[in-house]
Amino acid sequence: MSNPVCSSTRAGILTGRYSFRTNVGGIVGGEGGSNPLDTSETTIPKLLKIYNPNIAKANIGKWHLHQPMPVANLKFPNVLGYDHYEGGFIGQLTSFTNWTKHTNGVASTITNYATTENIDNAVSWIKLQKSNPFFLWLAFNAPHAPFHLPPAHLHKYTGLSGTKQDIMQNPKSYLKRLCKL
Repeated sequence: MSNPVCSSTRAGILTGRYSFRTNVGGIVGGEGGSNPLDTSETTIPKLLKIYNPNIAKANIGKWHLHQPMPVANLKFPNVLGYDHYEGGFIGQLTSFTNWTKHTNGVASTITNYATTENIDNAVSWIKLQKSNPFFLWLAFNAPHAPFHLPPAHLHKYTGLSGTKQDIMQNPKSYLKRLCKL
């Protein structure tokens, strides 16, 4: 990718286009104030809808291609081709255990650890697909600040400070759940 930061990378992967073409040249809402992804862009889920409408399409987890205001923006993942969106709309949650989740434009407060919530939502959604083909974009907030300690049952390390990227120390429990599907 031409701009290896969150929003521009997401836009590039979803559209297959360089950031200077999508106008998402940095972090949406962050330093430099990058533009959001235009809803007229052709995305993977839009193409799937055209060429094989039987493929279910979901985006679960971090979105960060638009600002949550105005409220109409909360439907942007769906406008960009996803049948289902469930996750944190902004780039950086202030807490991984008390955050706002958006489900197809409807906001709710979640106190479940964000990564666990994302995995639970992904597993549930995949099970709903049964043997039908699907496309799932699963993106996590936890690789970003605030770098809280994960819940104790998710790691075996005693020296984690909660100030470093400790969240990545033991992703195996989540990976095991996804691989079992």
